[in-house]
Amino acid sequence: MPLIENHQPEVIITDLKMPEMDGLELIRTLKEKNYPGEILVLSNYEDLDTVRSALLLLHILLHSLENSL
Repeated sequence: MPLIENHQPEVIITDLKMPEMDGLELIRTLKEKNYPGEILVLSNYEDLDTVRSALLLLHILLHSLENSL
């Protein structure tokens, strides 16, 4: 997170499965911090429930951003 906070990238490309923080936790954290950029999730993860959760989080984030404009 410090790297994101220091550089404020316009786009973050993430995976769902990572060693220190998984993609769902990253998306939740960015949502809580009102991250204004885009989040792109690329994954070969086979757990469809986790992929579904990521899509729902991104949809909620997108909907929140649209309502704030």
